[in-house]
Amino acid sequence: MMMTRFTRWTALSGLVGSLVLGAAAGADEESIPVDKLPAAVLKATKAKFPTAKIEEASKEVEDGVTTYEVELKVDGHAVDLALKADGTILEIEKEVAVEKLPEAVKATLAAKFPNVKIKKAEEITKGDTGAVSYEVIVGSKEVVLDAKGKIVKTEEDDDDDEKEATPAKSK
Repeated sequence: MMMTRFTRWTALSGLVGSLVLGAAAGADEESIPVDKLPAAVLKATKAKFPTAKIEEASKEVEDGVTTYEVELKVDGHAVDLALKADGTILEIEKEVAVEKLPEAVKATLAAKFPNVKIKKAEEITKGDTGAVSYEVIVGSKEVVLDAKGKIVKTEEDDDDDEKEATPAKSK
């Protein structure tokens, strides 16, 4: 009898854990082995980043469209690629050092969020247009700026418990 309860508890715990992890990863997103990526996705990834080490891969189906996300390490920096099954690159997210951000981006951040530390910065390149933007974590905010330093979007960063970044008031 004790074994049956334990077995039921283990099964229930596993089910609850799977549901929680599934919800966090997105309903239609699943982690897949790198060797299960379509050949075109691997070819495009290696062509764009020949020295990269592929860390992880996932597949997502949304509205009947399948995309793949490939997580890479390039020269010690994280790079995420979103691709179609035919190898078309949809988006590139590259982690960048704060000092490598464009001067216009740094100036806007310094003016809007004085005395708040920049925790993380990513350069986002849209595959179809080549348009570049920057996602920056400043305090408890995620700020998206265009290449000229204009703020496109600001929202709370769910991963942060530290001091909230609030824009400086205009004078």
